[in-house]
Amino acid sequence: MYHNFGFEICNLLKQAENIRFLMRHPYVGTEHLMLAILKEESEVTNILKEYGLTYENFAKELEEVVGHSSKSSELILYTPMLKRVLETALNDAKGKKVKESNLICALLEEGDGIAIQIMLKLQIDLDSLYEQLKENLIINKKNKNLEIMKIGLNITNKNTKFTPLAGRKEEMDQIIETLLRRQKNNPLLIGKSGVGKTALVYELARLIINKEVPKSLQDMEIYELQMGSLVAGTKYR
Repeated sequence: MYHNFGFEICNLLKQAENIRFLMRHPYVGTEHLMLAILKEESEVTNILKEYGLTYENFAKELEEVVGHSSKSSELILYTPMLKRVLETALNDAKGKKVKESNLICALLEEGDGIAIQIMLKLQIDLDSLYEQLKENLIINKKNKNLEIMKIGLNITNKNTKFTPLAGRKEEMDQIIETLLRRQKNNPLLIGKSGVGKTALVYELARLIINKEVPKSLQDMEIYELQMGSLVAGTKYR
């Protein structure tokens, strides 16, 4: 399992296993993963602290909910839910390095389990926390050294002006809904020349500039590529 994750996440999983062993629980679950995350000092744990979630209060609630066993199992077994959380985090990372935020977002998306029960008991605003962690992931994903940013034109620049597009609300809603999906979130606009495919993209850019899209899309950037820039100097086109 570890070969799919970077060093930091592998270390978190080992910490979760150690916590499970010390608490004499039979399985490694989402609650042990959350404790391992809370034990570290990071940008994500600072966000969690803002919501009143700390290692101390989470561990205290966990002991009250689950308690301790008289004997700890030597076998390291992950619960099915924790396996799903790890798989979801991998999918969300889309081939990039999995981060703590990916893990917690995946855990919140499950919407069940001991970790969720404890957070609800601590009266954590899970919806708000999820939105903030998703926003944190979007900000951290931005890499200004990407080649596409060198050869493309950022049409979501605040200085760009677009005329509002009328009569295409249904299509715009479908595009935004697709972009908000956790998986299969790439909208594809197909049609003959002149039907308004580019106009839809410009309208999306205008909505992003004016913050008229859901919060998780408000920091997105759209780059327009010229085919001439892509093939210039190439032997095969």
